Amino acid sequence: MNPFLFIMGCPRSGTTLFERILNAHPHIAMAQGLNGLSVINNLLNGGVDENGNVTRAMAGKKLGLGFLSQEEFAAFVLVRLSEEQPLPYGRLVTLLADRFASRRGKPFMGFKVESTGHRVPSSVGQIPVLHRLWPSARFVHIVRDGRDVCSSVLGWPMARRLEERFATWRQDPVGTAAIWWEWQVRLGREAGELIGSERYLEIRYESFVAGPDEGCVAMCDFLGLPFDPAMLRFHEGRERAEPELDAKRAWRPVTPGLRDWRREMTESQVERFEAVAGTLLEELGYERAFPSPSRASHAHAARLRAEFDGSPLPRREAAREDTTSASADRERTCFEG
Repeated sequence: MNPFLFIMGCPRSGTTLFERILNAHPHIAMAQGLNGLSVINNLLNGGVDENGNVTRAMAGKKLGLGFLSQEEFAAFVLVRLSEEQPLPYGRLVTLLADRFASRRGKPFMGFKVESTGHRVPSSVGQIPVLHRLWPSARFVHIVRDGRDVCSSVLGWPMARRLEERFATWRQDPVGTAAIWWEWQVRLGREAGELIGSERYLEIRYESFVAGPDEGCVAMCDFLGLPFDPAMLRFHEGRERAEPELDAKRAWRPVTPGLRDWRREMTESQVERFEAVAGTLLEELGYERAFPSPSRASHAHAARLRAEFDGSPLPRREAAREDTTSASADRERTCFEG
């Protein structure tokens, strides 16, 4: 059943690399460059009744997949409604995903899902509801050393979204990034325990890039698909040689050591990060640089965590929530009903 696969992880954890690798598999068409939750939410708002079934209003919704024009999408919805009533929302997305994969000559379709939001801290927070909608879907959770994630985020243009959403960001972006990373990783791992190892796979980024052949074989075993060498040739014909480009934009092959927090973070930054998220680093098998952060670092981390937990949404976000409560109720019906 489609959607067949969701790739998830804290932003800056390497999810785009895995999206490209899997899209190169002859059986999987990834919706590259699209946020799966955004596409799903585009369809939800206003096109679903209180029972989670599609209404004729869905024909006017924005699709966002790029493989059907708005007119084609509207006709598709109306034809399906004429043939199948009630038409559950999850069923409609499955039919669209089938169409998407078919147009690419493949049986399966997958999404990469990310978010930097506050109320929805990441894609991994949506695993339980997505699992209820599509019980056979697989979830691949990419986990990367949080210090490398932090180092990347500090120079990331999209980090302004985190600054807008988290009141503690301007006070201490490193400590806030540590809380943010820990929050998302723990959500994903908790969801994985909930849905079980047949549907959830956790991959350590560092282990994968150190042995991509073995990593791809293991990932294919989880997906129930044969390994194909094309997966590791995803970059061929796309590489760009401009030195100013990062690995993502340059379409580099799987390359270990692209980022190293030991070179890129100061000792003070590393200690602050580990004072917040050191326990999780240890649980994941990452060695700490500061096994015993100072008392002052621990006290700072506690204050930061308390303020982060209570940080309000910006006014424009709060106003948007007030005006969309009805659509939020419909989303809960589809996701949780």
